[in-house]
Parts: sequence; structure tokens; C-alpha cells
Amino acid sequence: MPKIYQVISYLVFGLNGLLVLFWFYLDKLVVPASLQTLGRMHPMILHLPIGFFMMGVVILVLKSQFKGRAYKSSLQFIFTLTSLSVVVTALMGIVLSREGGYEDGTLRGHLNSGIILSLIAAVVSGTTFQKRISS
Repeated sequence: MPKIYQVISYLVFGLNGLLVLFWFYLDKLVVPASLQTLGRMHPMILHLPIGFFMMGVVILVLKSQFKGRAYKSSLQFIFTLTSLSVVVTALMGIVLSREGGYEDGTLRGHLNSGIILSLIAAVVSGTTFQKRISS
């Protein structure tokens, strides 16, 4: 199973790089009409990382119920899913923002917080992954 975590970790790293690139060049980003459907899915997909985070909280609370390595494996799985879903949600949010119709100040704050959250999730997931393979 660690191989899949490594692949997802690289994918999250690459998607976060793309996210930061879009962030810097947001004013020049043009989204084709065929991809605008992905942007419109942002409000729906947004609930995935929230659900994964809540699952992580439940796992943390129920730590004593896990036997052996099941606790660490479950937590790593949830961190990985959370980081992947956060970056996908943030990318969809950028696509949605290019359609227009949003107040610039509100949009900029929402965009910045989503990107920062994605980067934090990637660091936490990556740090946990490194700890897992070293122990």
C-alpha cells in the first residue's frame, strides 16, 4: 500500500504546483467552455474534504478502539484523501472564479484561503507519509 501513497503524494505535489501557478497568473487564465462544467462542480466537491476531515477527527477520538497499526494506517489514508480532495476542490474553484459574476474582494479572500488550505493539507499529508515509511 505505501506505493499508492507515494503516487498520490506526487500527484498532490504536482497539482499544488499547478494551483500556485494559476494563483500567480489568475488574471491571464482563460478557461475553455468545455472545462467550465468542472468549475460548476466546486460547491458539490467542496464537501468531500470536509467529510474526510471529520472522519479524521473521529479516528483521533476513537484512537483506543484501533488495534495494532490500524490507527496509523487509517489516519494516513484519511490524510491522503483529504489532501487530494482539497487540491482538486481548489482547482475547481479557480475554474469557477474565471466565469465571473463574483465580487472581487470576497473572491480573492476565498481563493487565497482555499489555496493556503490546500498547501497546508499537502504538507501535513507529506509529513505523515514520511513518518510512516521511516517507522
